[in-house]
Amino acid sequence: MESALEYVFEKIVSLLYLLVRLSLWIIVELVYDRLAWWYGWCVCRLVTFNSLPVAKINERKITAVAYFLVCTIGLLALIGSGALLAYCVG
Repeated sequence: MESALEYVFEKIVSLLYLLVRLSLWIIVELVYDRLAWWYGWCVCRLVTFNSLPVAKINERKITAVAYFLVCTIGLLALIGSGALLAYCVG
């Protein structure tokens, strides 16, 4: 009886672990990798008068540091614009 309960518990924990990993992957892939890149790319292009980043919006042939900076700028701009909208509306 104990081994059957352990087996069921192990399967439930494995399923929960899989759901958490899937959720984190979706968050990282969708929010940080896609949305933050696109938003950051546009913000960087506006600020640098269309010179940086060198890569086009759909390609990522830049260094890891530049990619990280563009995504971080995009994420900060998204948070800032959300805060500005919340302040103006509410």
